[in-house]
Amino acid sequence: MDIAIIGAGAAGLAAASVLQRDHKITLYEQSAQIGGLWNADAKYEKTPIYPSLRTNLPMQLMQYPNFDYARLFDPSEPEELYNYPSYTRVLSYLEAFTKEHALSQKIHLNKKISRLAPVEEGWDLHFADGQLGSADAVVVCNGHYSEPNLPVLEGIETFQGRIMHAKDYQKPDDFKGKQVLIWGGNASALDLVREINTTASQIFWCGHATSMSEIAAELPQVRIKSDPIGFEGATVVLKSGEHLNDIDTVLFCTGYRYSFPFLDPDLVEVDDNLVAPLYRQILSVKHPTLAFIGLPFLVIPFPMFLIQSQWLRAILNAPGRLPAPSTMHLESQREIKAHLRLGKLKRHFHRLGPGQVQYLKQLIDDAELDPMPDDFFTLLQRIQQLRQDYPSDYRRMAIYPPYPSHQPPA
Repeated sequence: MDIAIIGAGAAGLAAASVLQRDHKITLYEQSAQIGGLWNADAKYEKTPIYPSLRTNLPMQLMQYPNFDYARLFDPSEPEELYNYPSYTRVLSYLEAFTKEHALSQKIHLNKKISRLAPVEEGWDLHFADGQLGSADAVVVCNGHYSEPNLPVLEGIETFQGRIMHAKDYQKPDDFKGKQVLIWGGNASALDLVREINTTASQIFWCGHATSMSEIAAELPQVRIKSDPIGFEGATVVLKSGEHLNDIDTVLFCTGYRYSFPFLDPDLVEVDDNLVAPLYRQILSVKHPTLAFIGLPFLVIPFPMFLIQSQWLRAILNAPGRLPAPSTMHLESQREIKAHLRLGKLKRHFHRLGPGQVQYLKQLIDDAELDPMPDDFFTLLQRIQQLRQDYPSDYRRMAIYPPYPSHQPPA
């Protein structure tokens, strides 16, 4: 089978390394270098990367299970920097993975897909440069950190300050002496609040993460506030009824939107950031030769990409493993309805968090894959506990020996 893979970031590279064992694969990458999210441009404008960014997961957990981080990089530097490296180290890791699996000659750089169209014998590929291609199957690995999710709030057009998204952030000096409102409680917000606290005159932090209060207590410029609901010039109106005056900058750490501009809406629907109908959040129910690797978020990404790719390989090699299309559609709808019945938001369907363990085990069972090593789940639990106990200092904590022998930083 001739398989086209859209994107040469961590998900696309994982898919290529697995699928090439049985199929002819070609990766199409719209930029001039592999790496996806981790490939920052010189001005830090195209991806969410900023100069000081470091991983919020240790590489020993984040690494591909079959490609050991320690094999490439000697832990001679401070443990904190080794475990949670800069984005440049992650890019080097991906480049080494590409070389290990002899993928370079199969990657077409500066090759942007403008449209995918199903045909009787597979797929037609239309490229932005006017060229055409074809494939028997397509694996979409274009990531989900390129289209910022910017909330629409009443009166936002009247705001006299600067509206930003986390993707626009570069350095704390841009906020020197300013009053800043930051909205969001996940990883990017936690890191940016800490950085901007060093220069801003005041930070009003809006969000719902349980760790926010503990972090704010250690940062003199930070005050926890309720969510913003509207704007009146330079004033931000909060859900609590409070008005924050003379705000200079509003920074939204509110996530990203899935975007597939090269797919017709009848191929896949994106409704409030829920991508459907998909079987196992991977395979198109309508077109089972169209797959997506890397949709779930709040996960350990590289291992999940690999397991998803191994599941897809098993399905492509033995289509009889799949239920009937009607059954796959019902299963997809059942999972969505179960998610909504729990009171969860539609846009959080792909947000796995703790549910990622069960998701991975489901894929492994489906495709009769080798199980993940026990030490992966042990380390996952350990890191989750460290982040909960030391939300401000978890990167400074030794990830070995096993928790709870860690001691808080002096």
